[in-house]
Amino acid sequence: MSFTIADPHQPDTPLIWVNGAFTRITGYPFAEAVGRNCRFLQGPRSDRAAAARLGEAQRECRPTRVEILNYRKDGGTFWNEIAIAPVFDGAGRLTHFVGVQDDVTARVEARAEREELYGRAHAVAEMLQRSLLPEMPTVPGLTFVARYLPASDTARVGGDWYDVLSLPDGRVGLAIGDVMGHDLPAAAAMAQLRSTLRAYAWELVGPGEVLERLDRLAQGLAMDSFATVFYAILEPNTSGGATLSYANAGHLPPLLCAAGGGPVHRLSDAHSLLLGVSDIGARDEASVALPPGSTLLLYTDGLVEQRGRDVEDGIDRAAALLAGHTPPPASRQVADSGLEGLADTLTSQATGGEPQQDDIAVLLVRLAGAA
Repeated sequence: MSFTIADPHQPDTPLIWVNGAFTRITGYPFAEAVGRNCRFLQGPRSDRAAAARLGEAQRECRPTRVEILNYRKDGGTFWNEIAIAPVFDGAGRLTHFVGVQDDVTARVEARAEREELYGRAHAVAEMLQRSLLPEMPTVPGLTFVARYLPASDTARVGGDWYDVLSLPDGRVGLAIGDVMGHDLPAAAAMAQLRSTLRAYAWELVGPGEVLERLDRLAQGLAMDSFATVFYAILEPNTSGGATLSYANAGHLPPLLCAAGGGPVHRLSDAHSLLLGVSDIGARDEASVALPPGSTLLLYTDGLVEQRGRDVEDGIDRAAALLAGHTPPPASRQVADSGLEGLADTLTSQATGGEPQQDDIAVLLVRLAGAA
């Protein structure tokens, strides 16, 4: 540790004493250091904001501690952790400033390296997670819009996901799920469940059986994370509407709004235990008719749940937005309009201006209106 003493009663508060450790760290002997303000150690790459904090603390006669890049006599640099403190006499008058300096180069460089590895790793992880999210298929009479926003205060990876599948018999599979956690293991578990659901769905089994098989997989692999999943099969009809058959493993209820913005219905039937908790066997199914021009909203809890707010209020807010953005069944163009804007409005208003605390996944499906 190097120690210094500065005199605030002389112009520019020069150093009046330095110890041998100061010379060993900086290369400046006692005679070349005293009589100068300690800012002589700064150089082109020194952080001006950190230097300003030191100067402000001296002017306000208060202690402070900063890390700043300083320069040795030979031109080499080192990271200097500087702590300064004022010294007062018995009458409360300022007499000196005492400084303690420590070469923390190794610590700062190690921290910077960790942050760089962390940033690169999680940028790759986020890119990988986004690559797992599906391309929206082209299905006559149907429009799909989706959003995925990772939480702002996490590693930017997590277990939220959605999927749209064009099934071989002409029907469409819709899925949304949430594996608990906001880390790489949650993202890995999500990828397992999503790919397995796709395989089961391709066999044209019903939604209840798909979730039952997924649960057996989660139990058999002894996955560390629990998961909620909603899976539905959409079967369009010749009148422009469709039948939706669905099963729900612990997920929040999707919202359905008919053309014209009528009452919003929660699809709360066929609700069963989330995946990975207990092998409950067969999962219930339910079905509902979707009239032409109606809009279906699937979402994860990040859309409707914020700290200090009731989740029911969040669902009601989402329902109100859905009703306000569902046009009348005048034409295909009108029925398909505004879905991108609705997705943006839902996600932007979800946090109420606060930092996003959870991942958000949104999947909107709109049926074309009557021609």
